Amino acid sequence: MNNKDFFKKLEEIINQYKPTKIVIGLPLTLSGEEGEQAKKTKNFAKKLQKYFPNIPIEFEDERFTTDIAEERLSVLLKNKKKKKQKLDSISAIVILESYLSKNPL
Repeated sequence: MNNKDFFKKLEEIINQYKPTKIVIGLPLTLSGEEGEQAKKTKNFAKKLQKYFPNIPIEFEDERFTTDIAEERLSVLLKNKKKKKQKLDSISAIVILESYLSKNPL
């Protein structure tokens, strides 16, 4: 999927659900610093902000979310292929849970 297709699909989702903010996982280093991947993530957020200037963007530390997601999946799924397919979705849930625990609605 190219950028144009991605942003078009995201616009459809935003129009449907009308979010009040966008939360993006920020891949910090183990020491909590911003490495190369965090810089790429912030550059992506700048592009996203240009497409959707009326929706604030916030970042949430995503360190260890994959580990937490794998742990949850190991309890739910025994099939390794299914686990791998669901890992990103569960990681996103963990990021949002973390964000919401610090910023209740």
